This record gives sequence, structure tokens and C-alpha cells, in this order.
Amino acid sequence: MGAVCSGALACDGEAASCEDGDPPRVVVTNMTGNAFAEIEIRACDGSELESYPLPPPGLADGDEHTLELPAPGCWMLTYSGEGCFNDPVFQTEACAGETIAWDAGSDAHVCQG
Repeated sequence: MGAVCSGALACDGEAASCEDGDPPRVVVTNMTGNAFAEIEIRACDGSELESYPLPPPGLADGDEHTLELPAPGCWMLTYSGEGCFNDPVFQTEACAGETIAWDAGSDAHVCQG
């Protein structure tokens, strides 16, 4: 994985801007014991929101799924499914072309009821 940067800062000491290139991606690994039905991506400033319903039966425990982020920058990600979600949300900053790993585990796994 590359370095985290924002705005016009260069990634990994390269001359290219953090904004130039392919969209960043997040590889979500489910290590919670429950399936995820949906992943939601929200810009840290609240300006953008995208929901990604996962095909049935969802993202099973132990499986991974790769999502493309809408653009470089700061993003908050949440999952939901089987009455469970992550709290706190997963927050990351990503440069163009960067791949971020999100290992969703029991440390932030909350279930209703």
C-alpha cells in the first residue's frame, strides 16, 4: 500500500499529485462472524454518500470485497447486515491509485438486540 496524503501533497515522494491517476480502492475483509449486506461510503466532510448493496447472501465472514472509492481524499466507511454494523466508522485518506486494506473485525462490531 502507498502512503496516505491529501490535497496536492505527493504520494510516496513522487512528483505526481495525490489527485492524479486511477481512483483509490478499499479491500474490505469481513472478520466479524456476520455477513455484510451493504457498505456505505461517505466523504469525511459529509458532501458525498454512496451505498453499495452486496449481492445475496452478502459478504460472508472470512471473505473480502474490493470497492472503488469515488475520488482521492478522506472517506468514512460503514457496513451493515444481520442487524450489525461497525461503530466507530472506518475512516481513511487515500491517494489516486492507492489500495487501502480494511480488516473489519470484532473490535468495532456492534449488533442490535
